[in-house]
Amino acid sequence: MNTNSTKPRWLKIDWKERFRKTPYLLGIVIVILLMILLGIRNPKYLRFMSLSVKLKSWMPLLFAAFGQTFVILTGGIDLSQGTMIALVNVIVVQLVMYFEGSVQGIIIAVSAGILVGTAAGIINGLLLTRLRLQALITTYATGVIWKGLALAVMGEPGGKVPMSFYHFFSGKFLYIPVAVYLLGFSILLYFFLLKRGIITELKAVGGSTMAAFESGVNVNSKKVMAYGICGFFTALATLAIIGETISGSPLAGAGYELEAISSAAIGGASLSGGFGSPIGSLFGGVITRLINDIIFFYGIDVKYQQLMQGVIIILALSFGSLLAKSLSRRDK
Repeated sequence: MNTNSTKPRWLKIDWKERFRKTPYLLGIVIVILLMILLGIRNPKYLRFMSLSVKLKSWMPLLFAAFGQTFVILTGGIDLSQGTMIALVNVIVVQLVMYFEGSVQGIIIAVSAGILVGTAAGIINGLLLTRLRLQALITTYATGVIWKGLALAVMGEPGGKVPMSFYHFFSGKFLYIPVAVYLLGFSILLYFFLLKRGIITELKAVGGSTMAAFESGVNVNSKKVMAYGICGFFTALATLAIIGETISGSPLAGAGYELEAISSAAIGGASLSGGFGSPIGSLFGGVITRLINDIIFFYGIDVKYQQLMQGVIIILALSFGSLLAKSLSRRDK
């Protein structure tokens, strides 16, 4: 008797294979569970308007995590992301003030910010590939440089940005929040790179540099590309921060690099490289923020909030790591 035919359909699914092909599936499941917990405690939390406001405030982390994942796929890491945000922040705000908040001036400032962020990422990649330096130390060092440059451009928090910046990130187009369109753009870019085979090459570099090289992949150019893409999305994260704060600060972005790395890991990316998805990191970023809200709405004592947050993140990271190792053993 064939017992498989009597099993429910969901039991017949090869879940390991499904997770391998869709590494962000776990993140989706966790987000749904956390949403249910928040909905039980506070039904208003799940209202469209409330989620729209939340999404806008989550945008900086989501962009930072999305960009960081491209670097992680290659087996690298970017610890300069937080101070890169600070550098782009002060440059954009100073240019906006220089052009007195004109539309043309805002366009120039935004373009300059994106170019600076992308260039900073490319510099990181070039230092790593040309000088054969370690990513951890190199990006920490460049992070110190970005911070020094940010302080040179703007010594202390201040500046004034037109409210149009705020209204753009808070606004809607065809009844859909602008934040959704920005996330949609990021996802479309990912699928474009996936279709072109670039994501596969980045994973190959992270999985085994030598094997990727022997397969004809230009390892150095792919690493530089990954850091450049990270810098690009870091600049977008900065613009989202400016849209929220309407001011500049050489201290903006503090801690974002660690949150971005944690979000990528929670979203299913392997920090050793070769496995994961930027889309999974988006869900990882959402999970990070939902955990904070759960701690708040369930009234956990302030003394234990950070403890609880750390424990939950470690559990999520551990589960993702075990899953990645399991899938890796299966592929061998």
